[in-house]
Amino acid sequence: MRRVPVARHLAATGIADEEDVLVATIEGLLDRRVKGAAGGLWDLTAPLPSLSRIFEGRVSPRMALLLAKALDVPPGGTVLLAGDPLVFVAAALLSLPETHRPSQVVVVSAHPARAMRSAERMGRDIADHPDLVVLDLHAMGLLRPRVEVRGGEGPKSDNKTPAIFPRDGFDRTLLYGGSWSPHTADAYTAPDGRAVLADPTPGKLRFVQRIRVKGDTAEVDLVRHRFATDVTPPASEGPLVEPVKRMRMSGTRVGRILLAEHLLAHVWHDAEGSRMEQGVRKVVEETFSGNDYAHALDPRRYALARRLFHLAYMEQSVGDLVAAEALYRASLSVCETAEGWTFYGWVRSMRGALDEAIDACRRAIMVDPMFGNPYNDIGAYLLERGDRDSSKTWFHRAAAAPRYAAPYYPFLNLGRVYLSEGDLEAARGAVQRALEVAPGYPPAERLLQEIEARESHDPHAR
Repeated sequence: MRRVPVARHLAATGIADEEDVLVATIEGLLDRRVKGAAGGLWDLTAPLPSLSRIFEGRVSPRMALLLAKALDVPPGGTVLLAGDPLVFVAAALLSLPETHRPSQVVVVSAHPARAMRSAERMGRDIADHPDLVVLDLHAMGLLRPRVEVRGGEGPKSDNKTPAIFPRDGFDRTLLYGGSWSPHTADAYTAPDGRAVLADPTPGKLRFVQRIRVKGDTAEVDLVRHRFATDVTPPASEGPLVEPVKRMRMSGTRVGRILLAEHLLAHVWHDAEGSRMEQGVRKVVEETFSGNDYAHALDPRRYALARRLFHLAYMEQSVGDLVAAEALYRASLSVCETAEGWTFYGWVRSMRGALDEAIDACRRAIMVDPMFGNPYNDIGAYLLERGDRDSSKTWFHRAAAAPRYAAPYYPFLNLGRVYLSEGDLEAARGAVQRALEVAPGYPPAERLLQEIEARESHDPHAR
């Protein structure tokens, strides 16, 4: 499989197109700085979230693009990036062409030494950039700020505000992670500036843009697509109208990107995570369980392929089929697995490409003829096309497969086919087989009730 350009992956997020100057800058930065650290993975089709493991603190280029686009930094503007970890965002901004580049980027981190190491990995020209400043967040008191805004006097913070801070505040302020308040954002943002408050933590997802123009303030919650209740929306006329229209980023999947950022980091670092994450992990483990061909593969490549599969299924679980497909392709590029081909085919089918889905399942069978999933899936795709006779053949082959984590599926599918043909006796037999394998399985119980209801209305039913 050929490597998909980085710009295309970034554009697939819906945040920016391939020609965007930020997209080109991030692609160039990755190509120069990250290629070696990513190893062989860089030459594959993996989308950018899969590279998050090499960014200390787990902010991917995809997230960096989202944050930078939301900030919309003016040329020559000043930028405050507070929270961890935001060095890659700073590197992207400082790598912009001179006509788009900010004049100052201040990174305030709870782990300044780690932030500087991240900057050094981006290159000495980033770490030593004259317009980059890294400060200790704890020393500044920003974790528990006691700030107030006094007319015309600029930001205050218990006299701890560094002299390098602009007197009237930053043109753009990003507060990432944690429970930053709008008051903190206002305290460090210029009267005509913009602030972004973002938190990717599940249950606390937040991505708020706060814009100030001539003393008026508007706030848009991009996760919930609404104005915040404590801020008056702009009227049909006034200084906020056009800026607010520009900052809405309509069409971007902000909430999904935030959630995926957190979940993918957990996959890379083997974190247990939420019940949903545990469910995804269980499916992956059960799917790969018991295969006999893995021992003949390179163990490192097989492990990486499986990890990429896990990432892909996580993306699929949160509904990002484009990213999921690219990650399945990456997994297969590292090492062909029956599991990878089958799930890749599943995503292709969800995107309407049934021919490709069937072909992927046939390739899965070539890798491991003992694996039941692809037989069942081919049957399902043929059934979707209306070819019931052929689908039954494949469901029977799936039911006979030695390795299948969900062997009740083909029996249930056979029951549905027989019921659609009016063969109630065969349908009942297939569903009962499904219930023998998975007692109490709700879809099988419901189908059995439907069969019994049909029988009660048709005494001559077979």
